[in-house]
Amino acid sequence: MLCIALFDLHDLQKKWDLLEIGSSGFSFKQVGRDLTDKAMQILHERIEPGADSGAEMLRHESEEGGVVIRGIVELTIGGETKVLEPGDRPSP
Repeated sequence: MLCIALFDLHDLQKKWDLLEIGSSGFSFKQVGRDLTDKAMQILHERIEPGADSGAEMLRHESEEGGVVIRGIVELTIGGETKVLEPGDRPSP
């Protein structure tokens, strides 16, 4: 099998070298340290049981995607709440 990757080997990161940018029950480990001129941000997210992002909904212009790996996540988008289980993902 031939695999061609369009990555710079100097930008490769090990799992323990991800940048932690989360807080208060939310761990967001960012892939890549300098996102200048980048169109995508990739995060490894871990949400502690009972964590809540707050009464005010987060709003931003970017798009997001993800897949639940383990546990259950209650997600509210546009006033509609869904419960996501392992293998589930929010629709784009």
